[in-house]
Amino acid sequence: MCAYCFRHEAEVGGQGHFDQDHFEPRSVNNGARERVCLNLYWCCKDCNSKQNKGSEWPSIEEQERGEVFCDSCDHDPEIVDYARQSDLSVKALTPAGKYTIRILRLNERPELRELLTNRRRIQGVYRAVLRLLRRLVERAETCEAVREGDSTRQLAVAELRTTIVAFEQFVEADPFVLKDVPESVDATPPSELLPE
Repeated sequence: MCAYCFRHEAEVGGQGHFDQDHFEPRSVNNGARERVCLNLYWCCKDCNSKQNKGSEWPSIEEQERGEVFCDSCDHDPEIVDYARQSDLSVKALTPAGKYTIRILRLNERPELRELLTNRRRIQGVYRAVLRLLRRLVERAETCEAVREGDSTRQLAVAELRTTIVAFEQFVEADPFVLKDVPESVDATPPSELLPE
């Protein structure tokens, strides 16, 4: 995942579209930190291009004002340094957020907005599935066979509840890593749980 725009490799064409970035550029420190692991960040070629971060680094004056790159290895910038708005733009909360948004052009790159729109749509679909699963459990619990102790159906309802918990954790997880959907439940088909 890109340390700057948080796109996953699969979202931008694979690892070939990624590079190691020297967070503090070699030009700033005369190569002194060139091989320091903590200075190497995995990022997409778009963010590391000359039109975005490239070898950009804040001046001493900018650093004194707190205008530095957000360090995603230190903290989550989307919580500390900037906030996602309803229109999917980002609003700076700190000088570092403002600097990062400006240099990386986080509000100007259409591919980022398109990606976020797609992620929101996918999360919406997953949330709809969660609502349906919850309704299914509610209906199954009113089924006479479940209430009267049909162990097979009770087990199926219990497994659905477990699936719901796993799905909730998945859906509410970091949206940048929505890639592994929880395994489906190997139980009685949900249609058989519904009252007749």
